Amino acid sequence: MLDKIKAAIRVGEDLDKVKDKLNMQSQCVDELTIKVTEMQSLVEDFTDQQKQIFSEQKRLIDQFQKDRLSLAEQIDDLKQELYNFKMLKGQMQHTIMEKFEHELQSELIKHKDSLKLDAGNYQQVKSQINESVSHLAALNMQITELRKLVSQVKEKDFEFSKMLGKVAQYEREKQELLDRLDKAERLAARMIRK
Repeated sequence: MLDKIKAAIRVGEDLDKVKDKLNMQSQCVDELTIKVTEMQSLVEDFTDQQKQIFSEQKRLIDQFQKDRLSLAEQIDDLKQELYNFKMLKGQMQHTIMEKFEHELQSELIKHKDSLKLDAGNYQQVKSQINESVSHLAALNMQITELRKLVSQVKEKDFEFSKMLGKVAQYEREKQELLDRLDKAERLAARMIRK
């Protein structure tokens, strides 16, 4: 009987040990459950943040694509405007040179004929000379403005040296004309005095 009591006590002690182990295991499981819950909450937060990041990335990529397309359109517009400007510049240069040549030739012919016809009339010659000088001054101002405009344009846009040569040639012809007109004035003055 005593063996049975000892065995019962041992069984009770073993049961207490098993119970303690079970309590410890239960406590560990509870702690692990809390940690798993915390980890699950962290994973959910991380997942939400990832979704937000992906959403923001997608929005930024979409915005970048729109901006890139807009920038490409603006670059194309700028290229077209630059091309139009170059065309307009070339046309202006050509038109100004033609106008200059035409007016200079018409002025030369007009003054040559008028000097031959009106050698005796000093006042008429003088008024025509003044008119020619004002026309040449206006043309000179146009040339000066053209030079200013051309100096603001990059050299690589067009060859300016040919045009400068022509302008210099026209300026020499203008000076020769002025000298001739001055001689004609003196000749007319001498003719009037005689």
